[in-house]
This record gives sequence, structure tokens and C-alpha cells, in this order.
Amino acid sequence: AFSLLHGGNNNNSNNIDDNDEMNEEILRNTFGSMSGNDADDKRQRLFKGFKFFINREVNLEWMQLCICSFGGIVGWDGEYSPYNSSNNEITHHVIDRPLNASMVLSTREY
Repeated sequence: AFSLLHGGNNNNSNNIDDNDEMNEEILRNTFGSMSGNDADDKRQRLFKGFKFFINREVNLEWMQLCICSFGGIVGWDGEYSPYNSSNNEITHHVIDRPLNASMVLSTREY
């Protein structure tokens, strides 16, 4: 059944192996051919230097977990946020609704 999900048939068990090889190639292209602690260090710094703002309609908990795990900083609409949406240092703004053109700032990725 797993191979059917990937466009194969029940007689072709190579699809799983092909997907594993493809995933490994993606990781090598993204993080280089490092192994062990070097690769882990690079992954932990993927978002280093980026400041994210998560809009209220986006699930904060899992976004915060993902972003902070890779070295980013997260702010949100709320009392305990380290910064608010008007902070000029925000590099990425996560929104899950139609984007209002008047909200767009040239210093951010949306």
C-alpha cells in the first residue's frame, strides 16, 4: 500500500528505497556532506539571525517549536511575546489568511 501512495504498484518494492535515496540527496544538497555533530550544528543554525512574527490565526506552538529548534526567534500577538508586529527587525511574517497590501513591508518575507 505504501508504494501505491508514491505512484508505484505492489510488485515494485524499489519505490521505498528510491524515496530514501532521494531524501538523503536532499539533505546532502541542503546541509552538505557533513555527518554527525557538524550536520546537527548546521541544522540548529538554519534560522539563526532570522526573527519571525507569527500572526494570531497560525498555530503558535508548533511553529515556535520548529523555528526555535533551528535557531530562529519568534514573536506573536500576546502579553508574553518578546516583541510585537511593529518591530523593525522582523525578517519573516507568518500569515494564514489573505494578505492585505497595506500590511506588506519590504523588509519582510511573507
